Amino acid sequence: MTADPALKDRLTSAADLVPVDVGAHLGHLYGDRRARVVRQRIGVFAITAVVALLAAAVVWRLLPLGTANVPEGPSEPSGTLALMNGSVSRPGDPFNFFDLVSFRIGGDGSMVPLEQTNDRATFPAWSPEGTKLAYLIGEPPRRVLVVANADGSDPTNLAAILTGDGFAWSPDGTRIAYRARTSREGGNVADALVVTNLASDSSSVEVSLAGAWQAFDWSPDGRAFVFTGDPNVPTSRALTSPPTQLWMQNLDGSGLRRLVDGMTVATPHWSPDGSRIVFACHDAGEIGDRFDICLINADGTGFVRLTNGKDLNAAPVWSPDGQWIAFASDRANEPSRVDGRIAMTVFVMRPDGSDVRQVALADDGRVLAPTGWRA
Repeated sequence: MTADPALKDRLTSAADLVPVDVGAHLGHLYGDRRARVVRQRIGVFAITAVVALLAAAVVWRLLPLGTANVPEGPSEPSGTLALMNGSVSRPGDPFNFFDLVSFRIGGDGSMVPLEQTNDRATFPAWSPEGTKLAYLIGEPPRRVLVVANADGSDPTNLAAILTGDGFAWSPDGTRIAYRARTSREGGNVADALVVTNLASDSSSVEVSLAGAWQAFDWSPDGRAFVFTGDPNVPTSRALTSPPTQLWMQNLDGSGLRRLVDGMTVATPHWSPDGSRIVFACHDAGEIGDRFDICLINADGTGFVRLTNGKDLNAAPVWSPDGQWIAFASDRANEPSRVDGRIAMTVFVMRPDGSDVRQVALADDGRVLAPTGWRA
């Protein structure tokens, strides 16, 4: 069949006349591309957000293992102090401490006896975990080291201490160190450190830690001691004046170095984290009873006086969390000194010397000095 030429021309002409909007078509293609770019950017952002959330979740999960989870110290001092209780003295005379008591900070103000002896008792200190109490009885130069339960019950005479006025618990509370007199070859007499293991009831004499030590403390990491005295003098009896030097030495006998010189120093104590040492001090040439509470970094830097030098401040001890320092001071009694007698009570302050608070009542007839603090 032959096609109608007229119809063919009409169909061809109609096809040629169909309009094509090129601009709209190109715009549509451009819009598709732009949409794809936007979608790609949204996808990248979403992936980044998911990765960030996963990273935050991982960090949050690991916080208990890191320092970011270390709790802040309490805003208020708390815990129980071990105190030496004594009578007032005149300037220049030693205090007459005669018994030991515990005192709950923030409690009703009552004091509970910690020992059951008629002898003079001094320097009570709880073991680091708080289950045992050690203290000295007797008069210098011969004293007896006693170890008891935390409340003072079941006391046991552990050893005779011939020199110095102190002892130190090991960081884990299983051993206790004290000074004793030893004889070396040739008959020479020297003071050395004795370490007794309370579990096995065995002792070792650390002859490399000789010299005139007096008050001392064991570092929290168990590796070193800080002490007052002079390692170049054989015995504490040979000291011609109160200790004017603060020293540090490793338990193995190495690392002897002087931290403080030219000051009268007493009762050093490591901070719980081992970074600082607090002690009582005053200038060596100074006359009178005035003492300050002083602080120094364990590496010998950063010496600072925490008190103002106007009062008698002594016997500093750290709180178990390292947020507070307790000390004895006569500042509350100064207006009411009777016939020149000095009475002291207990204060606490922050390690930078701020926020000083009186925590025990003042008594013109009594001296209270902290030597231990447990939670």
